[in-house]
Amino acid sequence: MPSLTNLRLGNTLPVFQSWIEPDCRAHVIARLPKLTTYNRSVIDSEERESAEREFVRYYGQIDPDKRPNRLVIKS
Repeated sequence: MPSLTNLRLGNTLPVFQSWIEPDCRAHVIARLPKLTTYNRSVIDSEERESAEREFVRYYGQIDPDKRPNRLVIKS
């Protein structure tokens, strides 16, 4: 999915049940760096930056072994 540019998802997926919609949107945007459209709305650079910052804040607080690969420091 790294080259995915357009995505349309419902908010009823089990993975999203514990999140409110803006958080869900931010996490999807942050996880898919080439995504340009999500649920038929364009992702601008300001929204992308905000989503990526939220992603780092969220995952920066959990155990490093459970972080997504994008946040793992490679030596």
